[in-house]
Amino acid sequence: MPTAPYNINQAGHLFPGYMHGNMPLGPPSWGQLFPNISEIDRPVPCDGALAKGAPIFEAPDWVVNILSTGWKQHISLATLTDSFCEASADADSSKMPPNLPDERLLTYEEWSQAWKRFIPLIRTHLRLNGVHRGITESERWSKHRANIERRPSLHVEWPLYLAYDISTRRYSLKNAIDGSQFHQHIWDAAKARFDSEKLKAIQSDFSRKISVLQATLEA
Repeated sequence: MPTAPYNINQAGHLFPGYMHGNMPLGPPSWGQLFPNISEIDRPVPCDGALAKGAPIFEAPDWVVNILSTGWKQHISLATLTDSFCEASADADSSKMPPNLPDERLLTYEEWSQAWKRFIPLIRTHLRLNGVHRGITESERWSKHRANIERRPSLHVEWPLYLAYDISTRRYSLKNAIDGSQFHQHIWDAAKARFDSEKLKAIQSDFSRKISVLQATLEA
């Protein structure tokens, strides 16, 4: 039985080349919608490659050097954000710059941008004790990132989760831990600092309001 003609209201506004009056039976095929795209000669995907029109800003060379020589130094995710890589595109990236942005101030969006660069870099370049360990470690750190992103209070307590992430990566430099696991003692230490700083901020804000109130009463 012939299929009912494809509704122009479903396709016409999305694919203007698919003109009214020349409608086949059934939905349009891939080849009819995109006649210039081959279904056979598909290019091999590249890590980090984006669609045309979205420029690719590569990570600094010194990040690659740290990974390829054993990852013995902390790599700040602040150096892997879109804005940092774009600003550093024309600079000498063979050496770490003396003044780096504060990693503790990253937004969730910037943190996500950085991890999207970091995981492929780990997979491709990480060597531990002269042995390539990129595939294993990139999988572990991908799970570490996913563990954080699945937390229901992530956006409410983002600075706390960011502190946990930074502390875990720093701790791994000198301790043979599995990055894919949740490390309770690192979390507890990060939460204690977070709660202490939050309390200080509340106290400071309260003192400021008292000072303003006293000044108003004395005026």
